[in-house]
Amino acid sequence: MPSKLPRESSRGLDLEQLLEDFIQKIEAEWPKKWTSHGLQFAGVERLPSKNAFYHDLADALNEAYKERYGLATAAEKEIKAHTVRRVMEEGPGRNFDDKTCDLLAVYLGYANWPAYQMRHRLKHPLAGRLSSAAKWGLAGVLALVILLGLGSLFWQRDGAIPPDDERLTLVKISSAKAPAKVLVRYDLRGLDPRQTYIVCGKSNVVPQLEQGQLTFEVLLAQSAPVQLFVEDELVCEIPVMLETEGWEGYLGLRIPLEKSSFYRDGLLHSPRNLVPNDSREDYYPAFINFRDYGLAADAMCFEARVLNNEKIGGQWAYDVSVDLVGSRHRAYFNVLAPDAILYARAGVAETELSGSKNPNLKALGIKMDDWCVLSMQILGHEAVILIDGQEALRFPYREELGDLRGIQFYIKGSGAVDWVRVTDLKDGKVKYFDDFLGEKTVAGR
Repeated sequence: MPSKLPRESSRGLDLEQLLEDFIQKIEAEWPKKWTSHGLQFAGVERLPSKNAFYHDLADALNEAYKERYGLATAAEKEIKAHTVRRVMEEGPGRNFDDKTCDLLAVYLGYANWPAYQMRHRLKHPLAGRLSSAAKWGLAGVLALVILLGLGSLFWQRDGAIPPDDERLTLVKISSAKAPAKVLVRYDLRGLDPRQTYIVCGKSNVVPQLEQGQLTFEVLLAQSAPVQLFVEDELVCEIPVMLETEGWEGYLGLRIPLEKSSFYRDGLLHSPRNLVPNDSREDYYPAFINFRDYGLAADAMCFEARVLNNEKIGGQWAYDVSVDLVGSRHRAYFNVLAPDAILYARAGVAETELSGSKNPNLKALGIKMDDWCVLSMQILGHEAVILIDGQEALRFPYREELGDLRGIQFYIKGSGAVDWVRVTDLKDGKVKYFDDFLGEKTVAGR
């Protein structure tokens, strides 16, 4: 349960404002995003189904975080409907952990919770709202602000101010595989130091110098770009992608699995009895493979033969999610039971479709009583999803995915993958094939 919040604490004031801003955003976007739960928002008590709304809002929070940081990091931050209920019903006056605050801040457009706090404290001085003891501490903060103000006179020194896309430079990555240390050089001349910070993975750094170097540690194989933000706007980004040792397995992308427990009998399949110490109600194995696949993700055909039902060890909603990670953006979709279609998702780059809002995703609801072949064809800024060769969904997108660098499966229960194939649609050649029995094609290897 969230604890009572000491209202005098600076974190408490930040959190109170965060919750207010979050509810205001829900109200503002209601006419375009949430009318399936009522024509207007007049408080959660007047909603036809609070639980349905909380589930959809939790999905929206998780999707926003996944879009910004990728599936691997988002899996560690996943928020549930019951937490959303506490946010909406108990709200200001209650405490919430940093994970929840991170999700709310990202949904509001900030890099993370520390970034929101930094921005809020600049906008809302604490004087007059703190105890006398805290005000003594405020005097030190004000002195620091004055020093920062004086320092800014020297921050914008003479010299060439670099263009925004050259403010970050990748110096070195200690290893192509995780864990790895990422060394970057930054040049912030001409920027306001009080509004500037650099993010990589879970780390958020406010540089103390206008030029220098920073080292970030990335623990998981994933896309972990280094990003420079000014006034919470992304100014510059350099991609960082760490490779796996072939296929790797995780529970919730946090707990690594022994390869013998999921790469077996010609399948990617993790029977729950091989992970005896796991007691969680929802069992979500993930299988990931990050590498250079040797083709452009904007001109490819991805195929996989999958199975997920109760007999093989699946759990309702028998979800099989596919995430295709490009060097710039990602493409994704899932198939699941027909009675769980509200949780269907599909998208490429910034184009997102949701089963709770788009009836066209109904075709992604299938019964997997037998093996089926899932396919995603991407060409000419159009994505087509097929199930056993039959078109299920087609939609356009605008941005570039870049080169294909990662494949991720995220499965509800002990579902299985029989084989994976990736074909270059520019020349028709198979660039990657794996049946988990040794029959493998790898481009350029």
